[in-house]
Formats: sequence, structure tokens, C-alpha cells
Amino acid sequence: MAPLIMRTAPLCFLFSLLVVACDESTGVEVRTVSEYNPTLPESGVRVRIPGGEWVVTDADGRATLADVEPPFDLEVFQSIPGSSGALVLQDVWVLRDLTETSVTVPVDEDFSEGVRCPISGDVSGFTGETVIPSGWPDGFDSVFDPSTGVYSTQVRLPAAPLRVAALEVVPNANPRRPPTQFIAAGQASVDASAMNACDSGPLDIELQPIGAKSVDLDYVLPSAFSDVVALVFVDVTQGAFEPLYLGAQADLSSQGRAQALLPDFGEPLLVVTRANVPLRQVAGPAGGRFLETLSVSAAYTRAERRFNDLDAPPTETLTVTSVPELISPEEGAMLTADTVFRWSDAATSGDWTMTMLCRVLSLEPDGRNNMNLRSLPVEGGEATLPSFVFDALDAGMHCEWSIVRKESPRPGDRIFAESEQRYLRVP
Repeated sequence: MAPLIMRTAPLCFLFSLLVVACDESTGVEVRTVSEYNPTLPESGVRVRIPGGEWVVTDADGRATLADVEPPFDLEVFQSIPGSSGALVLQDVWVLRDLTETSVTVPVDEDFSEGVRCPISGDVSGFTGETVIPSGWPDGFDSVFDPSTGVYSTQVRLPAAPLRVAALEVVPNANPRRPPTQFIAAGQASVDASAMNACDSGPLDIELQPIGAKSVDLDYVLPSAFSDVVALVFVDVTQGAFEPLYLGAQADLSSQGRAQALLPDFGEPLLVVTRANVPLRQVAGPAGGRFLETLSVSAAYTRAERRFNDLDAPPTETLTVTSVPELISPEEGAMLTADTVFRWSDAATSGDWTMTMLCRVLSLEPDGRNNMNLRSLPVEGGEATLPSFVFDALDAGMHCEWSIVRKESPRPGDRIFAESEQRYLRVP
């Protein structure tokens, strides 16, 4: 008789009255998925606990870290080939105090494997006003021809599902402001995984009458902020992709009440933020192109509310914490393994992270490697970079760094705050 191989739990044997305990193996499973579409696994991503060996995620985006028990820290390193051949995008993350034995990590998507597909179809039910079409994920070049009733857009595949939507509105006399009336809306979707390349066939949208209501959002931004605006969006993707932008209301103060007319369709959003964050060029030739220059911005905040029920909108005030002031290193300093980052810690008593983007300033495809530190959790008023971050840096890179906070005080509310950005150089 062939031996029985057990692949589940370890075997424990009882000899007479002696019980021999078995040591169960320990480990955690990490799965990396696209941050733009969580249904898509991302393979080839390296993960490890600090100081451990790198393990590469498989075709299903999975990797097992043996002999690891929660709580643990996780380092993530992803290299993505660019669309121009030698261009390499390198994203790194540090995650702290993970408490589960199965962890899903959203990472960047490998755009080199995706394709942009044209999508079009008929829009029925419109009454002659302006129709705004859009596609997800990443729909762009969306247009509608009122003479034929046909919309067209382009979307990035793979996606599951692929969605298109359209709203009929009465536009504002000021094209930058939100519509003055919402008349009808509709959406359609298709299981993109079943599509033959880009051949989805026509994807028609039937508009149905919708209502709209005026809502209020009480907010508090840092008192020093000016040029505050309220932005209106609508989302039909349950937060999976960028929502459709409908316009802005300007000339708000740093504290007050924003009011907007929102459609009873999808998930309408009202966002209060600092507008026109000034960029300051710190590297590269004067008047140079984006790829050969580096600019940094001043502090930035935004407060966002999703209105899932226009009949009973939430009334809580959204308050953005004041942002920290960066102390060191000085702007233009050299970035080394000994560099200590310091900032005023009075504002960093929550879930703040450090971010950094480094790149070679060049128009040549083989000289445009990037390193993007997506998240390094920080506490108090100082931090140093993990050693593996320097594996993604090239000599001569120029970097910008800042301290960022994202939080959700209640379901549907999101707050974002970012310090000023400061410039560093890689020797």
C-alpha cells in the first residue's frame, strides 16, 4: 500500500501515554493586486520582512513568507518596464504592524501589458441637452455626437468589468462651473475578461430621468490656505477608478460651508481643496520640458465626502489637520544612507507617511529611471530610509519628498493632507 501523504496539518502521534506535540509551521501569504483594479493580480513583485530574503509573487500575485508571525513589517519592491523600452519605474512600500496571516497589497499596474481600446455605442433617451460620456477604467477622449446619438471613448484593458456612463445636463454659462441641472443618466458594463481583445461590440447606454439635490458640506482647512475651491464629481465604479469631474466652485474661504447641486446617480462627491498649489522649479534648465526639470509644490489638503443618500446627507464637519513643517535636510542636500529627515511633529500624531519621488532628469528613454517611495509610515518628528530603498536609486537622480496623511473619519469621508515638498539630490 502506497504511503499516505498528508498536506494539511502536521501529524501528531500518540505513543502509549506519551503525547508528542507537533510544531505547526508558521508563515503569511502576501497577494499583490492592481491598485486601479483589485481583481487583477500583479506578478513579479518582490516582498520580504525587513532583513529577510526577497520572495517574488507568482502569476496569481501570491507569495508566501515562511516562519513569519503577526504582527510583522513588510517591504515591497516593484519594477515596471516603461512603455519606451529601457525606462524602468521602481515603486517601493513599507507596511508596518500587519496583524493578519493573509495580506493584500495594492501596487502599481504594469501598463506595458495593458491596451487601450476604443468603445462606442448609442445613447438613447436624451432630450437635446449636453451629454457627458465617460468610460472606466481611465476613460479618456470621451465625446458625444448629438446629431447621431453616438458616444465614443477609450478605456484601458484588462478590466473586470468595463463600464461606461453618460449624464445629460444643462451646462453652466461658465464652463468651469458644475451643471445647473441634471436631466438623465445611464450606464452599461461588460465582462471585459470575456472580450476578444478590444472587440466588445457596441456598448449602448439608455438614459433615464434622474433627480438632483442641493447639499451642504461644512469644512475646516488650515487657516493659512487660500484659493479654496469645491469640486463636484460623480462615481459609478464604487471607488475603483477615478470619478467623472463635473466642475468647480471657486472663491471659498479656508473655513465655511460648500454648497453644490449633486445628481441622484452613482455616488456623487463634493471635494473641498486648496486650488492652484504653486509649483516651484528647483532643478533642470530654465524653461525646460517636464522630463528634464523638477518642480516642488507648497502644502496641500483636500476634504472629500461621498453622498450615498441625498435624502439624508451626513452633517458632520470635515476638518483637515494642520500640515507639518519640514525642518531637515536642507533643500538641495545630498541624499545618503545617513540622511535623517525631520519635521515639526505637532501635526503628525496620526497615520502619517513619508513619500519620495526620485528620477533622472533626461529626455533620453534609457536615462529616465524612476524611484517612487509610495509609503513609509512615520511616527514623531523624524525618520530614515530603509536600506533597500537605495537599491532603486541611480547616481544623479533628483528627488522630492514630503509627509502625507490619508484618513477616513467616517464611511464616505476622506481627508488628505500633504506638507510642502522639498528637493534632494542623489550623489
